[in-house]
Amino acid sequence: MKVDKPETVQQYLKELKKTFYTRKTQKLEWRKKQLSQIVLGFKELESKMAAALKKDLGREEFCSFFQETSSPIAKANDDISMLDQYVKDDKRDTPLTIAPAKSRVIFQPLGAVCIMSAWNFPFITLFLPLISAIAAGNCALLKPSEMSPHCSAVCRELVETYLDNDCIKIVEGGAEISITCSQLKWDKICFTGSSEKGKLVAQAAAKNLVPCLLELGGKSVSIVDESSDASFAALKIASSRAANCGQICISPDYVFVHESKKKEFLETAVKTFKECHGEDPQKDEFYPRMVNEFHTERVLKMIKGHGGKIILGGEGDIKDKYIAPTIIDEPSMDSDVMKEEIFGPVLPVVSFKDIQEVIDHMNNNEKPLAMYYFGGVNGENKTIFEREIQSGMMAVNDCLIQAFNPKLPFGGIGYSGQGSYTGIDGFKNFSNSKAVVVKPQINIDSMNRLIMPPYSNMDKATLKFLISKPLYQGQVQKFLMLLLLLIVVLAYFYAM
Repeated sequence: MKVDKPETVQQYLKELKKTFYTRKTQKLEWRKKQLSQIVLGFKELESKMAAALKKDLGREEFCSFFQETSSPIAKANDDISMLDQYVKDDKRDTPLTIAPAKSRVIFQPLGAVCIMSAWNFPFITLFLPLISAIAAGNCALLKPSEMSPHCSAVCRELVETYLDNDCIKIVEGGAEISITCSQLKWDKICFTGSSEKGKLVAQAAAKNLVPCLLELGGKSVSIVDESSDASFAALKIASSRAANCGQICISPDYVFVHESKKKEFLETAVKTFKECHGEDPQKDEFYPRMVNEFHTERVLKMIKGHGGKIILGGEGDIKDKYIAPTIIDEPSMDSDVMKEEIFGPVLPVVSFKDIQEVIDHMNNNEKPLAMYYFGGVNGENKTIFEREIQSGMMAVNDCLIQAFNPKLPFGGIGYSGQGSYTGIDGFKNFSNSKAVVVKPQINIDSMNRLIMPPYSNMDKATLKFLISKPLYQGQVQKFLMLLLLLIVVLAYFYAM
């Protein structure tokens, strides 16, 4: 991994802003070309990406394709196909108080944006926001995570080989580079990482009033309700928890399971872990590793203080960056595994008797990035969690699948993030929604003076009527069209 200097970041910002004002990136042809180049880069560098992910995260080759490198291809292709629709003006009606006029919202690119990615999915967290930024017509500086150095090097190769380097640049390095990126006057910063580091980025950006798109952590929760198929739920949750060794921001971090379903759930969860990764997961080629020894030791310490009962696993090997798939039954609610995001292959399971217990817990804790509900799709409880309980994303009777739909926004709420990328939502988050009202030059004195003092009694009455009972230009136009049609019909019958 190459290490750039902080001065390079500052110079790149100047160059990107200069390029942006040439309006090169605003052309649809340029945007589609760059998105196509991302697709080409991911296809041609697939083997290098897989090798880098193996070195940095111990991930098996097909898992790397399925879980990560296929996603930017799908999302870029979707944006290419939808871009003509994204950029269309959003026409709005006009109140009579300012008529005649045409009102619309146009979507302008923000300018030069900075994208800082995470180490757990180094290609997705760098290139998905870049895809949205390019679709919106921005210049961008990319900063991959230094904790996945082999992936960072491949990211650099893709950017410098396949993309327009006048408009898209990349820097590598550690905390010094990240701090510099956070302190400069970008038109937007997109950061993916922990909530604590997200706070630091937002604080630094706030000094320059730079808006931030933050995709952060948060304890994503699963609810296995009384109406659920507990074996089905355990299969989905356990297999999702083991993916990438639990190092997924939307991974089910803990489970609330109805007391009548817990025995079946635990039995199937244990069975699923063993079926997926064998009796000795450390020898399984499909079972990845923790990113480094520090995080391995951190999670192992969390396991020791759980205050419950270990049903499966619990052991690890710090030198090998290995932690066995672990299930903890009824951990203490004050333990670290229940208060902090685990980010490892550990699944705490807590039983409940009344669904209100779960609702109270959700309402009294930070809003999760993702929420997974298992139960009847037409039941009241599902509606409560879908409509009333806040989370960034939600899936019903499955886990992680919301991230596989390129048309859905990916993002959190509150402690788990702000804003989102991918699809039309990502396009809008990297755009300025600019309100535009266009009036014809009609120099009629009575119309021009209606909203100007002095106000006659007639002016006051007219304005009060228009404000208290707002009428819109479109409504009046429809009324006049219907009136005209009625007149024509009546005239026809009278002429007969």
